[in-house]
Amino acid sequence: MKKKTAIIKNAFFSLFVAACTNAQDKNVTQLASVPDSQSAQKDTTITYDIEGVSTEGARAEVKYVNGEISESTTTIYGEMGKATVVYKFEKDRIKVSETQYAYPTHVVDLKPDDKIKASKQSIYYIDLDGNVIGEPVPDRVDIFKEFKETVAFKLE
Repeated sequence: MKKKTAIIKNAFFSLFVAACTNAQDKNVTQLASVPDSQSAQKDTTITYDIEGVSTEGARAEVKYVNGEISESTTTIYGEMGKATVVYKFEKDRIKVSETQYAYPTHVVDLKPDDKIKASKQSIYYIDLDGNVIGEPVPDRVDIFKEFKETVAFKLE
């Protein structure tokens, strides 16, 4: 009886090992079919910390299509509010949509249920050097220089 049990255990163990080995072989095959890095770059999102804009921080979430920058949403945090700057990259210009928000209190005293209200919204265009196209925009959130120094416009 002990011999039968040992044979059954050995047979079961052999089948288990064979099944695991077969599963590992399948994984290797699947890994071999992963696309190369160029096709993996078609749609990519990268988050960057933008230095030198605010002591409370600034973070850009940048979307790339086919390895080229297409859109970015940057949030700049301040003591009394925050601003969101959205860049939509066109061929020879950038559409800028910015919204400034005012906190009802100092950021340290802010509670999770406090209402944050938009205090100003602007839409305008800049060239690829960050210069406003058209009429000047008063009190705009001008972070393009720092953005351009930090963010890759083309993925390699």
